[in-house]
Amino acid sequence: MKTQYYNIAEQYTKNPGARYIKQGDFSGEDFRKNVLEPFFESYEEGNILEINLDGLNGYPSSFFEEAFGGIARIYGVEKVKKALRLICKENNLVVDDIKSYIEQKRT
Repeated sequence: MKTQYYNIAEQYTKNPGARYIKQGDFSGEDFRKNVLEPFFESYEEGNILEINLDGLNGYPSSFFEEAFGGIARIYGVEKVKKALRLICKENNLVVDDIKSYIEQKRT
């Protein structure tokens, strides 16, 4: 088992953007395609991607729904739930919101 650590504020941006790339920089779609999808493309059973959400200047729901809900639509809810560990000491409700996006079936 291998754990990878990713801090969004330090490694991606402190200012997450909108849902789609066409709406501007640092979108949920961009994060999904460039951070989450590469992890899942090389995923091996038991590996964990721990994502730290502290240090962000806001928590846009459209960003998180597209990134995390989107990855669940591609790779399946159960696989995503097993592979991701979300941390947000500043606002634990954000983790609950993201978990609900993962479990939703949006088309």
